[in-house]
Amino acid sequence: CLMKKTKKKKTLRQAQGKSKKKKVPKKKPIGKKRKIVRKKKIVAYVENL
Repeated sequence: CLMKKTKKKKTLRQAQGKSKKKKVPKKKPIGKKRKIVRKKKIVAYVENL
């Protein structure tokens, strides 16, 4: 059961994550905190400015 559950979660996360990750850098978050990971592996919390 564990193997099947993890596989289902991964496929769902990948499908949703790809669409969300592309939108995050292009559109600035509105009133929500999101993690922006840059090439230098610096994680910065960006709020709506």
